[in-house]
Amino acid sequence: MAQDMAAAFQSKEREGRALLDAIPDPAWLVDTDARVLATNAAFCRNIGLPMDAVVGKTTFDLFPPGTAAQLREAQLRVYRDNAPVRDEVWFDTNAGRRLYEFLRVPVYGTDGKARGLAGVAWDITLRFEAERRQRLVTQVFDNSTEGLLILDAQARVILCNRAFEHTSGYGLAELAGHDPGELAAPQHLESLLERLRDEVTTQDNWRGEIWLHTRAGRDRPLWCNINVVRDEQNHLQNFIVQTTDLTERKAAEARIKSLATRDQMTGLPNRHDFGRVLGEWLGNGRRGTLLIFDLDNLGRINDGFGHEAGDTLLRATGTRLRHLLRDEDVLGRLGSDQFGVLTTGNSDTGAVEAIVRKLLDAIAQPLPIDGSEVVSTACAGICLFPGDGTDAATLLRNADAAMHSAKAAGPNQFRFFSHKMNREMAERLRLESDLRAALDRGEFLLHYQPQHDLESHRVVGVECLLRWRHPELGVVPPGQFIPLAEESGLILPIGRWVLAEACRQNRAWQDAGLPPWVVAVNISAPQFHDGSIVEQVREALAVSGLDPRWLELEITESVIMEEPERVVTLLGQLKVLGVRLSIDDFGTGYSSLAYLKRFPLDKIKIDRSFVTDLETNANDAAIVRMVIGIAKDLELKVIAEGVETAGQRDFLHRHRCDQIQGFYLSRPAPAESIPDTVAAFPPTQP
Repeated sequence: MAQDMAAAFQSKEREGRALLDAIPDPAWLVDTDARVLATNAAFCRNIGLPMDAVVGKTTFDLFPPGTAAQLREAQLRVYRDNAPVRDEVWFDTNAGRRLYEFLRVPVYGTDGKARGLAGVAWDITLRFEAERRQRLVTQVFDNSTEGLLILDAQARVILCNRAFEHTSGYGLAELAGHDPGELAAPQHLESLLERLRDEVTTQDNWRGEIWLHTRAGRDRPLWCNINVVRDEQNHLQNFIVQTTDLTERKAAEARIKSLATRDQMTGLPNRHDFGRVLGEWLGNGRRGTLLIFDLDNLGRINDGFGHEAGDTLLRATGTRLRHLLRDEDVLGRLGSDQFGVLTTGNSDTGAVEAIVRKLLDAIAQPLPIDGSEVVSTACAGICLFPGDGTDAATLLRNADAAMHSAKAAGPNQFRFFSHKMNREMAERLRLESDLRAALDRGEFLLHYQPQHDLESHRVVGVECLLRWRHPELGVVPPGQFIPLAEESGLILPIGRWVLAEACRQNRAWQDAGLPPWVVAVNISAPQFHDGSIVEQVREALAVSGLDPRWLELEITESVIMEEPERVVTLLGQLKVLGVRLSIDDFGTGYSSLAYLKRFPLDKIKIDRSFVTDLETNANDAAIVRMVIGIAKDLELKVIAEGVETAGQRDFLHRHRCDQIQGFYLSRPAPAESIPDTVAAFPPTQP
């Protein structure tokens, strides 16, 4: 009997185990203490243990503490809720880290109480990865900066992302079920459909530019990439449409094109585009005139009123010229202060002169800026084509040479091109090139012209004058190289050298035992407004050891009147150093006496243009008397330059002029000759 019962029990156990092993996924039975009562082969395979090492063990025996605690919590929840529990648990298995979905159900005894639980687990790792990939695809789709559309086989919208909604202005609810071709700009629709039919159907792909008509009524350029998706039977299933908004790119391209062809200040064609148009005119056999205008004093206006004032002047000049030109004429800005004009149909030089004079007069009209009226004249160079050149580069070069010739003649001038100008321009360029190296090669030197006191007949100072000793050309006149130095910016390092050398030489004379006298140094407009003039003077005095009272800075009248308020401050800073200050070329500018009396000056110098004819010209004589009177009223010394006759000297002495300089008494001489020159006029302290 007992044997029969044991056999029956074993048979039932085998049937139960066979039933468990038939389950392909891990299955198990545990008691309320989490001890394994039975399990199947799939469970053992997953945890890598044989059956006899599993049955009878608890959850904490079989799994790491963290996993075991998570499993135990789920088991207890089954007992607390008295209901099945589903959850997901990550396991480190022989096949790697896997995600399982668990189902646990309570097992009850005959008394209705839970005796344990039965569980089964399904490996859902692949499903989890698929869902994660789907979520990633959805995120990429929705967050892509490119517009994306998915169409069905009939090319109707199924999905679109936020980027396309933003670009088109339409939401998915409005687009779903519609052909996106309905959004194409009408003027592009026919050609678009034709290209799509030809390429998408034959190549399963189409790329090209389309124009989208947005909900806001704007047409936006898009770069479109369409790909076809087919099923396993090669049946068309979907269209994937990728779009890139080209609006900003095309705007940037337009800006780049504008930068390449347009002057950003005036909106006019730049030198490159102006030359292109000139080349096209020449290629088409057109005859006409090329004019180049160069403003005479843009730099001074920038220094005196600021660069915003200079910009205003440039724009106003462009507007004035455009107003006087015909629609078919071309106006461009060729450089910082240069404008070019192309006209046709004017072969008579008289007619061309009339046009140029009219344009120059327009440029010279006063322009209100910051409560003042600014006037800027210009010079013009003229070329007739094709006579003066058959290509754009030659004509521009020749017109530039004519303009420089006009500029050399003075402000508000114009010149027609001649081949002689090319030679002059070549010489000018060579001279400028040599000038750049002259300072390094030590080719500059200073000459000094004594200044005499009319009462004591003694030398009280010398004015230093710059000379250039060219290795091939000999001594180059200042009037020939000083303008070049100012235009090229070389006047700044040259001016610094002159200041330092004059101070050094004056101290050297004193160290040699000569009585001290003042050395007067001319300060150019660029040097004065450079921003470092005070530091330059301080450095020159410190290096040379010269007492500041023996240095006099000569500044032209026009320079100090450009920005009076700033000049008052700057002159005050120089005066604190202990140097003397004088106005050079007085009477040639537009001094306001209200400002003049505020400047901390020591001396006024009468320009030579008033001295030359004062014996025969009543107006010049009156001006000289007036300047002397102003100086006396302001308690300033007055010196006259350019004195060449005894009559001029006597007139100046009679009218209480303090000092004179000029050829009548002594010519400028190199430093080594000055002691002998001065010996005839024993110096006294001023």
